Amino acid sequence: MLFEIEHIRVYPERYTIDIAYTDKVAVRVEFKALMDQGGIAEALKDPQVFATARIGPRGRSLVFGDDIEFCADGLRMKSKQTIEDAA
Repeated sequence: MLFEIEHIRVYPERYTIDIAYTDKVAVRVEFKALMDQGGIAEALKDPQVFATARIGPRGRSLVFGDDIEFCADGLRMKSKQTIEDAA
């Protein structure tokens, strides 16, 4: 399925992002475990880098800085928590 991100709320101090999709489903994504695995996601440990999160082209991704990108579908599938307030 092709999910599109409509809105995000970033919490750099918790390494968490609330993502609202266009179908009105909202999820909370925690990035701490991913960052601890190392690799490119390790750069997100810097709260200033994490705070650069933005919605990618056509709402199909979540982008940090210039070179870190996560697929909207993958984020939704891996999220462990659905949240009620999608706005």
